[in-house]
Amino acid sequence: MVKDPNPKISVHGFNNLTKSLSFNIFDIAYAKTEQHRKEYIEYIDELYNAERLTEILTNVTRIIGANILNIARQDYDPQGASVTMLIAEHESRPPTATGTKRRRGRCRIRWSPT
Repeated sequence: MVKDPNPKISVHGFNNLTKSLSFNIFDIAYAKTEQHRKEYIEYIDELYNAERLTEILTNVTRIIGANILNIARQDYDPQGASVTMLIAEHESRPPTATGTKRRRGRCRIRWSPT
């Protein structure tokens, strides 16, 4: 008998696909000149780059007592950044032969000037 390399995982008591934590950061400013607008966008792009957003999410994860399973982050050209973090309510353990009962959530921050 050949063992299935990708066995199905049993989920008990909740639907882990519906749990998510989401943040949106808005910064509204009025620029009198095109130069001031460009300078402000550069300032915000540097302030909220992918590294800084990752720090923010990591702090939030600590505050809520969750564990980070994976981080995906990207800075965009000409500006903007995105961070997606896969988190779990409990410490991550390898799946057992009968499956796992870990609870997972997703947290994402995106910044893009409009």
